[in-house]
Amino acid sequence: MAETMIFHYRNDDNILTRMNPNAKLVALLSYSAIISAAEQYEVFALAVMPVIVAMMIHLPWRRYLRESSFFIVLAAIMWLSAYCHSSDFISSAASAVAFLAMVLASVLLTDTTMPD
Repeated sequence: MAETMIFHYRNDDNILTRMNPNAKLVALLSYSAIISAAEQYEVFALAVMPVIVAMMIHLPWRRYLRESSFFIVLAAIMWLSAYCHSSDFISSAASAVAFLAMVLASVLLTDTTMPD
């Protein structure tokens, strides 16, 4: 059952694993609030941050991409819905990218935080 979930702990020795879980939660909530309120071009710059962190801790990309197909489909639906409403490609893409960045930030939190 645990292997079918996207959000699960991976035992590893990196800076995020050693970090206080409360600090990681505050960082996740702050990041989500900032990227939600950002302008469309700022979203693309802010979305790079969790990608860099994921690369630094050697996140297993293939496994998480396979497990997160639901979120990728959901982001595509969000983009299509926003694009049909506004006919603005950049604005529509920014909403989908912000959503995926928040999902990746959540994956980073759960990947590096023991459940107990």
